[in-house]
Amino acid sequence: MVRKNNKTCPDCGKLISSRSQRCQSCSRKFFLKNNPDFITNNFKGKNNPMYRGCTIRKAKIKYKERSSLLTNYCIDCEKPIGKNSTRCRICANKFRTGIIYPQLRGLHRTFPQFRKRTTVTCKYCGKVEEVQLCRAGYYVYCSKKCLSLATKGNKRPEMAGELNPSHNPERHEKHYCVECGAELKFYKSILCHSCAFSLERNPNWRNGSSFEPYPLGWNKTFKEQIRYRDGYKCQICGMPEIENGRNLNVHHIDYNKSNLSLDNLISLCCKCHGKTHFNRDFWKNYFKEKSFIVTNK
Repeated sequence: MVRKNNKTCPDCGKLISSRSQRCQSCSRKFFLKNNPDFITNNFKGKNNPMYRGCTIRKAKIKYKERSSLLTNYCIDCEKPIGKNSTRCRICANKFRTGIIYPQLRGLHRTFPQFRKRTTVTCKYCGKVEEVQLCRAGYYVYCSKKCLSLATKGNKRPEMAGELNPSHNPERHEKHYCVECGAELKFYKSILCHSCAFSLERNPNWRNGSSFEPYPLGWNKTFKEQIRYRDGYKCQICGMPEIENGRNLNVHHIDYNKSNLSLDNLISLCCKCHGKTHFNRDFWKNYFKEKSFIVTNK
């Protein structure tokens, strides 16, 4: 529900807000009527609290003193300017854009007072060119073609080879593995990747359990029976053997090679079989719970 405000100004009768006593114009008149000294001479000049001093007058005097020192005048507006100038800043910008003389647009670039020029030579081909004075400091080559030919194969000739403070001759020499004799990619290495993670150096080393022989019952027909029992599908992700691209791996749940009981074997794809070699306690409990669910069904 919207409240209607019927409050009016007591002097002019206009609608005002509920918190106001008068409108803006009437409140101003009421203040001047009750404070007549506000517009008298008591508030003029230094008596005024908003007095800033004679800053404007001083600025005018300084401008006159400075303009008296200027001996030259603008060609277009006849304002006093510096000795070496021909136009003031405003007229010069208009002249450059062609507002004053459209037929002379762009000719200011050739005037010596606007653009001083000098001659330089290309370091590669020796070509002499006339360029702006501001560009002469960093001018080296006349074109991109000379730049590419001069720096071809070596961007900084002064820092090439042994001249470079970070040059290390060992990096360019060939280094070989201490054990197998294979060529190393990094000059600081001693062993290749295969030798560095072989046998006891591998974090998954289990005291050589992978070299232990399987029992006699472990053959192709026995493993095929396990795959047939599991429907030729991975028991973790459900990938069929056709999509796997090779025969499914038969995994020992308790990681014991000699235990060939059917409850201890399960079919897995290559990716999931690699997962089971890490965090073995988790995967043991996982397969036990899964076999318990299957047997109850």
